[in-house]
Amino acid sequence: MKICLGKDVPVNHGDPTVKIKYTEKDFLNAVEKISNDIKKCYGDKKIGLIGLARGGLPLTVAVSHRLDIREISVVQIKMTKSNKKWDYGSPEWVNGYINENVDGYIIFEDIVSHGRSVNLLVNELKKQGKEVFCIYSLFLNSEMKKLKLDNETMDIKYVDLINQNQWVNFFWEKGYLEDN
Repeated sequence: MKICLGKDVPVNHGDPTVKIKYTEKDFLNAVEKISNDIKKCYGDKKIGLIGLARGGLPLTVAVSHRLDIREISVVQIKMTKSNKKWDYGSPEWVNGYINENVDGYIIFEDIVSHGRSVNLLVNELKKQGKEVFCIYSLFLNSEMKKLKLDNETMDIKYVDLINQNQWVNFFWEKGYLEDN
């Protein structure tokens, strides 16, 4: 199930001509919402946190600090070598560290746009005998509400909704301060 932790309407009313500038304040508010939800839903479980490189890393690290979970796992799933908007390519497993002492994971991503990277990671974790409790994302592409993942046995929780034609400019990314 896809569950919104914020407003379940597209940012800027879904208008792709209005630049979405995701500020540090936006990010910290999202981290707080996600961290509180994890405490409420999974507080009594031994959870592992796993971030998809590159997009999920800032969120994974920030939530790990809030929850005082010192060890995180990171995986890299290659989509493309391009920096062009919407040039995703096909996902391929590159490498990753998966903690063998953890039974279940929470996955972090910046934007769940198509579900392909997340699906690849869920498949890999299940192959290794790991449970996936939930996927947390800063943004969900509204088209994902209609799609089913191969393994949709866990929730996808997100803070903000965007449309397929909207692009998010995160404060930590190159080009954030540019007007275009």
